Amino acid sequence: MRVHDQQATHAGKTKRRAPGVRSLAYGGRVRTTGGAFLVLTAIAGLEGVTLVGYALFDLVSVIRFGIQGPAQVSNAPGVALQVLIFALFGAALVLVASGWWRQRRWARAPFLLGQLLALVVGVPLAQSAGRVEQSAGVLIVIVAVGGAILALSRPVSRVLDGSPNPDDQATSA
Repeated sequence: MRVHDQQATHAGKTKRRAPGVRSLAYGGRVRTTGGAFLVLTAIAGLEGVTLVGYALFDLVSVIRFGIQGPAQVSNAPGVALQVLIFALFGAALVLVASGWWRQRRWARAPFLLGQLLALVVGVPLAQSAGRVEQSAGVLIVIVAVGGAILALSRPVSRVLDGSPNPDDQATSA
C-alpha cells in the first residue's frame, strides 16, 4: 500500500503498524523497518569494527614487539598488506552497515560476501584444538549463517525490492 501510516485510507481508517515498527517514506513508497534491518546493521557494524580493531592491534603489536612468526610470512610487506586488508575490509563492512540501516539494496551482496569469508575463517577455527579458538569459530559460524539467512529472508527481500507487504494489503481491504 502506498499510503503513509499518518494518512487516511479510502475507507477513512488509519493504517496500523505492529509495535516497534516504524515506516519511512522513500520515493513515494512506504518501507517498514523492524528488527531484521537492525540486526543486519549490528552484525555488519560489529564485524567491521572488529576487523578494523584487529588491524590496529596488529599494527601496534608490530610497532611494540617487532615482526614475529615464521620467516615465510613474517616480513614487512606481508604484515603491511595484512593490516591494510583487514582495515579496508572492516571499513567496507561499516559502510555496508550504514547501507542496511538505510535499507539500501546494494548492501546485500557485499554483506553476503563478508559472511562467506567469515565462514572460511570460522569453520577451521571451530575445528581447532584450542578451546578459545573453537568457541570463537563456533560464534563466527553462527553469526555468519544467521546473518546470511536473515539477509536473504522474504521480509528483507520484500522491503529491498519495494514489494508491498501482503499483511498490509490484507488489513487495508
